[in-house]
Amino acid sequence: MTHERYASVLTLVRCLAGASPLDDRDAVLDEAFAQLHRTTSPVEADRLDRLIWQRWGSAGNRAARRLLGDASKSLAVGDEATALALLDQAILEDPDFPEAWNRRATILFMLGRHDRSIADIERVLVLEPRHYGALAGLGQILLQAEAWGEALLVFEAALAINPHLESVRRLVRRLRRLDGGAARPTPLLDQPP
Repeated sequence: MTHERYASVLTLVRCLAGASPLDDRDAVLDEAFAQLHRTTSPVEADRLDRLIWQRWGSAGNRAARRLLGDASKSLAVGDEATALALLDQAILEDPDFPEAWNRRATILFMLGRHDRSIADIERVLVLEPRHYGALAGLGQILLQAEAWGEALLVFEAALAINPHLESVRRLVRRLRRLDGGAARPTPLLDQPP
């Protein structure tokens, strides 16, 4: 089933997934991605995953990083509204900070505001095409929309960037087993991302 609603973001995924980010001056991040593809060790893959997320979280300017940290604290205590407002400010402070866009997309997803979440995910992928977290989040939105083929495309793009995403790999296997998209894979929606 084709979902025109998702056409632009799916085109972006096809064009950008795994490409170099706009700002590729972070040699540590670039090397972490290269090592992520070479390693066969789950322990090493986990270390690299943590390093990548740390680098993404520290890529913004000082004010935006502070706001991102404050938003994380607000979210940890269940205050989505404050977290969202803080992320709005972080994006105003540094519009080229992919992780601020990604965190806001996550909160918008949690609030059921999928169209806005997708718009933020598009921005993340333009700034950091290797953001497998944003791709996994987009895949979850597509699962909720029962866009099985589109979800499969996005999850496969995430795996092409980080082949160690076991929960995404399980979702891909389930989606591939669907009979031409006719089956309704409700167990997919019950799995953690």
